Amino acid sequence: MFRFLHTADWQVGKPYRHIQDETKRAVLQRERLAVIHRIAALAKEHQVDAVLVAGDLFDSPTPTSGVLLEVLEAIGTMDVPVLVIPGNHDHGGAGSVWHRDDLRRHRVNLGQDFAAFTRCPPVRDDTALVRDYLLHFLVDEDDVEPWTEWLRDTFVNPLMAEAKIVSGAPDPERWASMLTPSAYQALKDRVDIDLAVTNPQKFAVDDKVKLLADVKNVDKLLIKVYEVNAFNVY
Repeated sequence: MFRFLHTADWQVGKPYRHIQDETKRAVLQRERLAVIHRIAALAKEHQVDAVLVAGDLFDSPTPTSGVLLEVLEAIGTMDVPVLVIPGNHDHGGAGSVWHRDDLRRHRVNLGQDFAAFTRCPPVRDDTALVRDYLLHFLVDEDDVEPWTEWLRDTFVNPLMAEAKIVSGAPDPERWASMLTPSAYQALKDRVDIDLAVTNPQKFAVDDKVKLLADVKNVDKLLIKVYEVNAFNVY
């Protein structure tokens, strides 16, 4: 059975403006952060599978960067996922904390498994798949602009350079300028042996098997062919 700890209204960053004494105000603000560690202890004690914050983790949609960092560090000490829903204090609209770069730059664990309560498989990191597709499509592009609407230029530019240089596109100096000297040298020296994506996925029993491979910096390629003992396999 899935167990979760239901919480809400942490309201970290609350200014307590009605309290005149600055020392008392600071103590109360620190207490808001200290509660997170007590919640973590309760989650561990009761062996829950996740902690839910059902609104208002922050007291406002624009907490300071210092408050945000302290909250992320406190949550990071928990051994279980923390699921957060924006509330009326920290709404999810434009300009709120949930859209800020200083929150987004903290990496999300795409491999985290929430299947126990979402019934969905982990997202996983599909960077390798996106990279392969872009290397294919960028060969015929002349500019990265159509892609930067969806992807960071710091991610697309090196892939554009790699796609063009490896495919032998004209104007190699232009593409090399998109890489650092060390990155260009590493690409130039890299050894590639890749099976072509156009190869058949299956062969019939009597088919002649022919596979194409894209190679780079390979002077001699040794191919070994083995016969599989079907009786042992099946």
